Amino acid sequence: MKRFSERLKALVAEYGAMGLVLWYIVFGCTFLVFALLIEVGLDWPWLESHVGESGTWVGAYVLTSLTKPVRFGLVAAMLPVLARLRRRVVGEAPASEPAAE
Repeated sequence: MKRFSERLKALVAEYGAMGLVLWYIVFGCTFLVFALLIEVGLDWPWLESHVGESGTWVGAYVLTSLTKPVRFGLVAAMLPVLARLRRRVVGEAPASEPAAE
C-alpha cells in the first residue's frame, strides 16, 4: 500500500495544473457556502467560542480549514473522472501515454 505522500506525488505528476485548479475551485465554493451560512444567521456557539467576534470571513475560513481532509478526498476522487471527460472533449492523450503521431 502506498503512503500518502507517494499518492499525492502521483496525483500531482499525472494531473498537474488541473488538480490545483480543482482544489481552489472546491476551496472557494466551500468558503463561500460557509460565509453565506454564517451571514444568514446559522448559529454555532462552539465557533463563536473559538473565533470570537472576528467576523464572517474568519469563521468561514476556520470552517473551511476543518473540511480540508474531506475536500482532499473529494478532489482526489473527482480528478480522474474530470481528466477522462477533458480528454474525451479535447481529444488529448493521457499524460502517462505518449501521443500517437
